[in-house]
Amino acid sequence: MKVDSDGRAGERKRPQDGPGRRSWLASLRAPESEELRRRKDAACRAALPLLSVGLGAILLLSLIFRLTGDLSFWAVVALMFTFLAGCGLVISGWRIRADQGSLSGCQQRTLAVIALTAVSLMLQMWAYESLVQTTYLELLPVAASATLLRMRWFGAALGIVWACWLLPFWTVGAQAGWFLAMLAGTLIAFVVHLMRIDAMRSLADALDLAEAAAIQDELTGLMNRRGLAVVGDELVALAARSRDPVACTFIDVDHLKRVNDEVGHDRGDELLVALASALRDVFREADVIARLGGDEFAVLTMGAGPAAEEVERRVSAALRRSLGDLDVDLGISAGRVIHMPWQDEDLSALLDRADQEMYRRRRMRRSTLDLSD
Repeated sequence: MKVDSDGRAGERKRPQDGPGRRSWLASLRAPESEELRRRKDAACRAALPLLSVGLGAILLLSLIFRLTGDLSFWAVVALMFTFLAGCGLVISGWRIRADQGSLSGCQQRTLAVIALTAVSLMLQMWAYESLVQTTYLELLPVAASATLLRMRWFGAALGIVWACWLLPFWTVGAQAGWFLAMLAGTLIAFVVHLMRIDAMRSLADALDLAEAAAIQDELTGLMNRRGLAVVGDELVALAARSRDPVACTFIDVDHLKRVNDEVGHDRGDELLVALASALRDVFREADVIARLGGDEFAVLTMGAGPAAEEVERRVSAALRRSLGDLDVDLGISAGRVIHMPWQDEDLSALLDRADQEMYRRRRMRRSTLDLSD
């Protein structure tokens, strides 16, 4: 131990670090002059009104999103929480500006909890959307997946920018700099959350398109068998509650295979599209029209609906117009049955009964033609 000239033992002096040995983080944490602290604090307090106005605009946007969009439960919770947190931050910011930067330790801890909770909610939303995206990955179009990816990268970039921007205020003497960083972080959380809402809407639209494609026939635009099963059960249940009958009409195209063999499948597809258009003209808009597959169609009607003879006549006329000069013996067979509200019969049994009625009428028509010959 080194002894001073006055006889007292002094501490060994540590060598001073040179400019090259001093880290940039240590320079940030080093004591600053009072003038530099004062300038930083004044700059922070001057920026508070601008950030408060920006936060208010984000709050208004979030409210508009909530009123005009169908959001999930967690999205609503996150918006409500961040709305209240943002209001608290704005009020605290104006108090800091008025009190020359004073902020108690309790207020600091409260704002820290608010910020961490907001970030936690954002991460929960992120995890939820990632789960949905993974579950329905095959159903999502490329646009929705790209929107989610861009939003995540942008959110990560904002977080990095916020962290880098926070470092210069590491040693601000007054509390305004700390609060300014917290306010900026909450503002970023709002921006990212609004981007996530937009991504969720894109995801919901993509799922709606996928669900519509799953129940729609690609060629005719009518419902397919799966769509008929979904909507048909609802129609039968609604008719049972209102004590109304339900008519089920089963329609089959005679000799469509002959058209496909003689002139090609493209012409056969044109006839199926013409048949779908004719069915839309014959039945009402509220009726459920579906293509079951191939040349088989089914229609569910609340009430009695048109008779099978009427369906055969009008649809056959439409097909003859589509055939033009093509000499093919093409016809329509239809069978209609009625389901009464007191009958214990599901949709599958109703379709089977209509199918049997269609074959019965076809056999009767052929028997009549044979006798006339």
